[in-house]
Amino acid sequence: MTNWSIERTWTCPVKKGDDKTRRSAELCSMNAVCLLGSAGLGKTFEMDQMAEIERASGRTVRASRLAMLGFRENGLRAGLNQLSADATAETTIYLDALDEAMVPFRCDRIAGS
Repeated sequence: MTNWSIERTWTCPVKKGDDKTRRSAELCSMNAVCLLGSAGLGKTFEMDQMAEIERASGRTVRASRLAMLGFRENGLRAGLNQLSADATAETTIYLDALDEAMVPFRCDRIAGS
């Protein structure tokens, strides 16, 4: 995998009015990270880079496109359960394509009917 020729930094809100800037590699030490941005920004590439850093440090990395989990026959919940099964403190789970997932919901009443 080819690395970016630049080092990216991300704004991380710590608490209201107190944002910190962190390099991509620093995000690996956080308990949870959500990369937000428009299409084509490079979020998937950055996530792949972070996964490589974590693998190199000996962690178990599991990754999936959330959109693909939602299309499985047994549904999103089962896909997430399978992805997280037997996870330990040394397991990192990466979910991509959050905005592409089809999340079904129950609609008991349709407006106007």
